Order: sequence, then structure tokens, then C-alpha cells
Amino acid sequence: MRRLVVLLGVMMILVAGSVRPLTAQEMQPDPSFSNQVLATYGLPEIEITQLEDGYNAPREVEAGRYLIALVSDPELSAYLNLVQAPAGLSPADAEEQLLSAAREDVPVEGWTYGGGTYAFGGDTSWVVLDLPPGEWAWGLTSQPNVDQAEETVHLMPLTVTAGAAAATPVAVEIEPAADVALTEFVFTGLEGTTLPAGPQVWRFTNQGAQAHHMVLFRTPTLIAQEDVTSMVDAFMSATPTPPPSWWIESVWVGYAAIMSPGQSMVTEFDLAPGSYAALCFIADPETGMPHLMEGMAQSFTVA
Repeated sequence: MRRLVVLLGVMMILVAGSVRPLTAQEMQPDPSFSNQVLATYGLPEIEITQLEDGYNAPREVEAGRYLIALVSDPELSAYLNLVQAPAGLSPADAEEQLLSAAREDVPVEGWTYGGGTYAFGGDTSWVVLDLPPGEWAWGLTSQPNVDQAEETVHLMPLTVTAGAAAATPVAVEIEPAADVALTEFVFTGLEGTTLPAGPQVWRFTNQGAQAHHMVLFRTPTLIAQEDVTSMVDAFMSATPTPPPSWWIESVWVGYAAIMSPGQSMVTEFDLAPGSYAALCFIADPETGMPHLMEGMAQSFTVA
């Protein structure tokens, strides 16, 4: 998430003095994670709690589907991804590569990213993950909520044993209000969509050949792919210009962490009526361009 935060910060510097002042509400993220619906499915729960110097998380669980709560420290930001590192990687190299992926939103070849979430400022976010048998790890990072703070990594081994968790399989399959497929390069399932306001379950499935994630913003109006392309082109030019008003007034509201091809996750957002945009900032390994420049910038409406 660091790369996104840096991008936002630089854009705000460009804006300073060139447009109207931003209100405190406009400058602050507004997390919309919820578990009002997910809590009704009776899934077994795992709580991962951020501490001042690490995390409290289980090291062994039975295979199955879990509702995972990521509880952040009031002074820190917390990042979670269920991961498998390549065989033979040293612990030090594994931690450095995980930190790179979490900080820069750039997946490392050979890793499996099973999805996850992000929380900060004492908030909790929730994600439903299917944990298959095998040797996995909780890929976690922490970062103080102050400017220029260093992000630290916590790669915690997780053994998933064969068997079924006590409350799994659930009697009723999870029915998402938004069923989103991530491919090259589009968020299928959001185009032209109007979703109901309030707590709604989202399912993300990576059906593409590259890793993807989703960063969700509330926007002042519906945007087009051309709006995003023009903004990034202007920002990346030799003489960067301030971003357009729609971006200045956009607010971060949600996130679905990196998923490798074939991986899926479920989360829940409690969204107010308005316009929203789903973006993927991950870079195409062939072109170096962020996916949002190649089509993964999708607007939709909540009413």
C-alpha cells in the first residue's frame, strides 16, 4: 500500500496552492469494511491482532473457510495477505520480498498471494478466505500512521492441516451482491452496475494470468477510463500538473489485497449512495504500466 500512499501524497503536494483547500474529510480515508452480513453465515473465525511490535495470529488451523478479522493498533496500519513463498527462499529474503510486495503493490514471481485486507487506526477489517492444506504464512506488515514512517514485515508461518473446520461447510453458500472477476485488464461484474447501499458482500476471483488487487474509491462523479489515463499521463510527464478535481475529491474506502491467478476472497463493504471507482495499481510485468492504465479503472454507482 505504500506506493499508493506515496502517489496520493505527491499529487496532493502538486495540488497545494493551485486549487481550493481540501477539507479534513476529503483528505482522510473513510474505510467502509463491515461484517454485518458475513457474521450471519456462521463461519469459524480467526482474529489477527496487531501489536506494537508484531501480531498475534494462530500458527496452525484446520483446512476450511474462515472469517478473518484483522484488528489494527490505534497508532499503526496493518496489512494482511495469505501467502506461500517459493521453496528454498531464506527467511530474510522471504521477508524482504513480502515487504516489497506489500509496500510497492508489486507481486514477486514465484509467490502465491491468496488475498487479504488492510486496516488502520484501531479499525477492524474482515475477509473470508479458503485455507487449503499445506504450509502457508500470514504475510503481515505494520506501519506507524505518521509521515515517512518505515514499514516493517512479519512473516508468520501457518500450517493448515487436512480436515474441516468445525462450522464448515456452511449450510448456505455465500451469495455476493458484487461478484467481481479480475482479468487482463478489466473488473468484470462492475461495468454499468448499480449496487444497493449499505452492507453488501463482495467476492473477488482472479481469473486472469497476472496478479491483481482492487483499491476502492468514492468519487464525486462517475469517471471513464480516459479520465484515469489522462491523469496518470499528466502526473508522469516531465512537467507534472495538478490532478483533476475528481481525483482530488476522491476518498479511499476499501481494498482487496493481491491475489495470484486462480485465487479468490470475499469481503464486505458498507457503502453510502454515490459514485465509486475500482482501480488496480499493480504493474504489468511486460509493459511496466499500472493495470489501471490498461483498463482496470471501473466506475459504478451505489444507490
